[in-house]
Amino acid sequence: MNSPHKLKMHSSGIEKSSIAPLIAVLVLVLAVILFAGPAGAEEKSADEVARELANPNNSLASLTFKNQYRWYKGDLPGADDQDNYTLLFQPVFPFTMKPTASGGKANIFFRPAFPIVFDQPVPEVKNGQLGFKGVTALGDVGFDLGYGVTEKTGLLWAFGMVGTLPTATDSDVAGKQWRFGPELLIA
Repeated sequence: MNSPHKLKMHSSGIEKSSIAPLIAVLVLVLAVILFAGPAGAEEKSADEVARELANPNNSLASLTFKNQYRWYKGDLPGADDQDNYTLLFQPVFPFTMKPTASGGKANIFFRPAFPIVFDQPVPEVKNGQLGFKGVTALGDVGFDLGYGVTEKTGLLWAFGMVGTLPTATDSDVAGKQWRFGPELLIA
C-alpha cells in the first residue's frame, strides 16, 4: 500500500450499488442449497461424498471458491512488476434424472462462475508515459449447462453448452460480447 498506484486502485473499486444485487443473489442461492434438501435423502459416508465430488457428473450441489493468483511478464515497461488476484465463486446445481436404459446415473447440471478480479493491471498512457492502472471489478460470468451420464462401467460422458455473459462492472476487464459454444466430455 506504499505506492500511489495501489492507493489509486482502491478508490476506483466496485461501487456498492453495482454489487448489492450480486450479494443478494448469492445469499439466496446459498439459502436454497443449505435448506432445501430432498425429503428422505439417504446419508452418505465421507468416502462416498469424496468419490462423488471427484466426478464432474455428480449429483451433489456444491459451492466452490477458487483462488487464482497471476503474475505477468512482458515487453511493456513495468509489465514484469504486475500481478493480480481473482476470486472465482462457482456453485454447481445438478438435477438427478431417471437412470438410463443401461442403468447409468444421469444428471442435468448448471455451473455458473462469478469472477471478482482484484488489481487487474490495465495498460494506460498518462502524461505521455505508458503505465498500468489496477482495476477491481466483477468480471464476465461464465457457465456451462449440460446433460451427463455416469455408466455402471465407470465411463462418463456429457454434452451441453458453455458460454460467457457480458456482466463485467468495468469495461477494462470486460469481454463485451455474448459467447456460446458446444461442450463434450468423455472420461
